[in-house]
Amino acid sequence: MPSSGSPLLMASPGESADAGLSPHSPYWGSDVAHQWHLYGPPLRPCAADVRAIEEAVRAFAEQRDVPLEVLLWGVTPEIAAMSWPEGTRLLALDKSQAMIDLVWPGDVPGLRRAVRADWFDYRSTGGRHDIVIGDGNFAPLDYPRGYRALAAVAHEVLTDTGILVSRFFVRPARAETPEAVFEDLLANRIESFHTFKVRLAAALQESAQTGVAVSDVLAAWKRARIDMGALLTMTGWRRETVEMIYLYDGKTSRLSFPDVAEIEAVMSEYFDHQETRYLDYELGDRCPILTYRVRCKTPRDG
Repeated sequence: MPSSGSPLLMASPGESADAGLSPHSPYWGSDVAHQWHLYGPPLRPCAADVRAIEEAVRAFAEQRDVPLEVLLWGVTPEIAAMSWPEGTRLLALDKSQAMIDLVWPGDVPGLRRAVRADWFDYRSTGGRHDIVIGDGNFAPLDYPRGYRALAAVAHEVLTDTGILVSRFFVRPARAETPEAVFEDLLANRIESFHTFKVRLAAALQESAQTGVAVSDVLAAWKRARIDMGALLTMTGWRRETVEMIYLYDGKTSRLSFPDVAEIEAVMSEYFDHQETRYLDYELGDRCPILTYRVRCKTPRDG
């Protein structure tokens, strides 16, 4: 299972041979936890993302007169510590104990707590949740099978009127080549190395169904033979941040970048689309925040 935050382009040891091709895609482990401070947007939500999620939650809360029960996939600190409607109770699930120990901003008795659990195995014992929130959680899953499986989990744990709010990673409307991405890198037209990795991965993908292996991202980087010293001088990036790309070495995880229509094709099996928000930051057009409302459940759904 993926770990918390935007797990896109993060890798860790111990991954299975079919990593990224199963709904039970391996979690990202202690590598991410120990280097969390090096990650930034778009791999972590920026302030604009947080505000958009806050607005979606607030609009939903205004329709209710009781405190919200919220389930957070992962322990993304920006989301955990955002402004919540009064009385909101937040439960965060992460399969990596290191993420909980090192990244989670801390439990608040009666209001928020984090537990070690697999998103796919979790079953609420205290009633369903009003909201499920995720940040980039679908990207390390295969499309469409993994997306469908996680959507089904959300549908199961939500109330009959609940909503899913998630930031997705999508491919650009006009495909770009890896050569074009490297051209922009060398011309200093990319603001962060995180953005570069996302763009390169999407450019290497042939289709959402095939996805892209993180090892292929590293291979493309090595073939380019970028002068590290010159790159750091030109961009001002931290060497530690750039060298994180070598974590992909030998990893079998795959990422998928569907377009919004492909996402909708899966999500519409369980949800009604409510809102799509694109935000104004580098790559914001590829990181939409989508809000879905549970489609009326049948008695068989429980």
